[in-house]
Amino acid sequence: MGLLIGLAILLIFGRFIGKAVFWILGTLVVVAGFVFFAHIAIWLVLIFLAIGGLSFLGRSF
Repeated sequence: MGLLIGLAILLIFGRFIGKAVFWILGTLVVVAGFVFFAHIAIWLVLIFLAIGGLSFLGRSF
């Protein structure tokens, strides 16, 4: 119930303030998500490179 009231207040304030705030919040969420996933992707690439490098060294010796 409190969630619905909060949502209604957000919608009312959104009408008064305009869509700019929602655009800013949406952009922040997208940027944060991109940075977070990029961080994970970089770590995964490093881990796979390390595993590949170790297996390559193991084959060469």
